[in-house]
Parts: sequence; structure tokens; C-alpha cells
Amino acid sequence: MKIYGYCLFLAAILVLLAGCQQQEEAVQKQGSVTAKIAEPDSLLLLAEIIPLGSGYASVKKEIPALSELKDRGYDRMAQFQTSVLNQVARVQFLFTTADSLYNIMFTLTKNLDCSVADSLYGKLQDFYGSKFGKYEEEEEPDPGASPYPIFRVSRWYTGKFEVVVGNNEYDEFCILSWGFQRSSR
Repeated sequence: MKIYGYCLFLAAILVLLAGCQQQEEAVQKQGSVTAKIAEPDSLLLLAEIIPLGSGYASVKKEIPALSELKDRGYDRMAQFQTSVLNQVARVQFLFTTADSLYNIMFTLTKNLDCSVADSLYGKLQDFYGSKFGKYEEEEEPDPGASPYPIFRVSRWYTGKFEVVVGNNEYDEFCILSWGFQRSSR
């Protein structure tokens, strides 16, 4: 009887380990990207690898884990999750109804302590500042939120696209997002 109990115990451990392995493979697949995007800084410069104006099929080729397009009426969106800045981020790709990429937006998926968000915001400012020079910064209450958070945003105009880094500061937490869009200039 002792051997039977021991075998059941080992079988239970093997089942748990197999489940953990499947979960890990699912997370890896969800964040899978081609080799040129997997480099440490390349996600932060994604618009240089996947240019604005690209079609969905070419983006999907670079990011196999990209979701199917979702029609939102005025545009179409696809997304995937990945790890960036040691955080989990949702990356959204917005396409015109004519299949032209016009926006790539990263949003960290968990609400951050504002000191952590401020630190990451500063790192993004330093990173993009080293690549694109001086930025413009704005700070204003976000009129679309309740209660009104403070919304800080830094912008770089590169000639090919605009880089935007935003930090929404609420009373108890912050939401950090950044991305690339067609330049408004």
C-alpha cells in the first residue's frame, strides 16, 4: 500500500509539472516575436522595425502572436502581450480601415506604484532622448477620467513618426503607456 501511495504522489507531481510547463509555453508563445524584435531595445524602437503604414499581414509576419484584427468601426486593432522594462505590456496596433498601421501603443498591464511609474517614465525619457533628442513635455488633468488624474506626456517628433510617453497619475496608482503614431506635424 505504501508503494501505491508513493506512485500516486509522484503521478500528481508529474501532472502539476506538466501543467506548469504548458503555462510557461503559452506565455512564451503569447509574447513570441521574430529575432530582430527580440533584441532588448528593439521593442522600444518598434516603429523603426515595423514602419507606420505597414499592413496587418506584414506586422503578423514579424509578430506571430499578434491577435486577429478586431473591427472597431472607425479603425481596426490587433494586439499581443510581451515583457518590456521587466513588466508585462499589452501592445496594440491600430490600422485604418484601408489596412495601414497608424499607431503602436504599449500599456503596462498592471497599475504601478507611482514611484515605480515615475522611474520607468524617466528611463523612457532618457532612452528616447538619447535616440531623438529633446522632448516636449505637457502636464494636465485628464478631463476624461474621474476623479481627474494628472496626465504627463513627453513627445518627440522624429520626422518619420511621433513618440509619445504618458503617465496617468491617480491617487493610489499610475498607468504608464507609450508608443508611436503618425506625426501631427
